[in-house]
Parts: sequence; structure tokens; C-alpha cells
Amino acid sequence: MSSTEYTLCRTKEAVTRSLKVISAAPHIVLDLEGRDLGAEGGHLSILTVRANDQTFIFDAVVLSGAAMKPLFAVLAADQPAKIMYDGRRDWCELYHAYGVEIGGVLDMQIADITSRSVRRETRQGQLERLIWPLPRGIVMKRSDVFKHVHRLLSLQVCLTEHGITSAKKGRVDHSAWLKRPLSEESLVYAAQDVYLIGELYMKLISSGFIRTKLVAQSARYVRLWKGARPRIDDRFKSHPFLMLDILENDPSASRKICSGCARSLSQRCFSKKRGKV
Repeated sequence: MSSTEYTLCRTKEAVTRSLKVISAAPHIVLDLEGRDLGAEGGHLSILTVRANDQTFIFDAVVLSGAAMKPLFAVLAADQPAKIMYDGRRDWCELYHAYGVEIGGVLDMQIADITSRSVRRETRQGQLERLIWPLPRGIVMKRSDVFKHVHRLLSLQVCLTEHGITSAKKGRVDHSAWLKRPLSEESLVYAAQDVYLIGELYMKLISSGFIRTKLVAQSARYVRLWKGARPRIDDRFKSHPFLMLDILENDPSASRKICSGCARSLSQRCFSKKRGKV
């Protein structure tokens, strides 16, 4: 299938047929869409899976939980690997709405960040990424504080940075994901997303940027909101920076609870002068 072709699954029989392809794939690309996905009051609309060059779109509004149970079993297993891009909200939505913990995640947003040192990004380059939305003066004057802070990129920017310019992400009305029937534009948008995430994965694989640590790093990343769905306006969970302690996790390190995000973090995540993250 091309980047815009897909099979829409709206019946239990269609789910069963799709799983013959999905279960046999060495890896699958997974992406979810919905209204306020993963956040308080959020609702799932569709799950899109690309496996062995075929794209399947599962209509979660039409399909019952029972009909999707075989699909959920595949998503919860460690194999095949689930290739995602910023899977936090997707993981959160499936966990809190259906009790499904997506297993075997390889998050390409994290892979991009870990690739930067291999690509010889300088300390100056790392700081320059932080200047928006942070003021330049604060970043440069207190560069030591931002040593372990990394800027998260959108999928489109990440694709461009890694030289994938042949296809562009489309645009869609995200407020309309729960309306039925879904528009052709929305379905094509979903199909293109998993295609492009798959293209990024293959590029990072061929460049040697998918490392063994990515499995554990991705697991920590996508499970950030396992405790509770975040509020839509929670500034500690909606900023464009990598959450601290995701790349490295030393269980022997001294830890404390952050008063802002309520996470248990190692002492290196806190400013020595102010005692804050």
C-alpha cells in the first residue's frame, strides 16, 4: 500500500482478518487519534497500524471493546515491536480507557534525541534548541542548569532534520475526530502518519541510531502518565522538553519528589541554588 492507502476496520471480522497480517510482522507502526487524547476527558477515535506495508485503521467509536480485544492483546505483547512517535498520550489513553498497557514500544522521538550526540550536536546547538519558548538570556546565562534538557521536535520537523523530505504531513480538523462518518481527509491523514513514522524508523535504523537502551527509555517515556490522565492545561506535562530522567535511570541515585510534576526524580534534576527542577 502507498502512504495514503488503508483498510478501514469497523467489524469484528475485519479485525480478525487484519490480525493475520499484524501478528506476522516483525514490527508495527502504531498511532492513535481522538479528542484530547490521553488527557482528562479525552476519547479515542481510531487506532492506526501499519504492518508489512499495509495500513489498517480501527474505528474505536464503532468497534466494541470485545471486538478489539484480540488487537489489544497484540499491542500489549512485547513482540512485535511497536514503533511510535511521542507515544505518551496514546499509551495513556489505552491504559486509562481500556486497561491496555502497550508493550515493546520504540519511541522515535526519543531515538531522535539520543541520535543528536552521535550526530555530533554541540553543547551550543543543544542550548539553541531551547531558546523558544525559553528566553535566550536565561538559557545562556544558566547553561549548566539546562545541561540535561532536550527540546522535543514535532514529527514533521524531525523528518526534515533526518533528510526525509519526500512526503509532508497533511492537516486535519482535530476537533472532528469523534464525528461519524470520518472524512476521507481524516483517514488519509491517519494513514500518512503511520507511513511517515515508519519511514523515520527505517532511516534511523539504517543510520545506526536505534540503540539497545531505547527499549527501556521508551518504556519510561510512554508510561509517564500511568498514575492519572494529565489536565489539558497542565504546564508540567505539555511543554516541548524531554522529561528529566528519561534517558538515564539510576535506581541507586538519591531521589526526591518534584512539587510541580509530582514525579520521583534524581537529585541531579534539581537546581542546587533553588531546590527546584
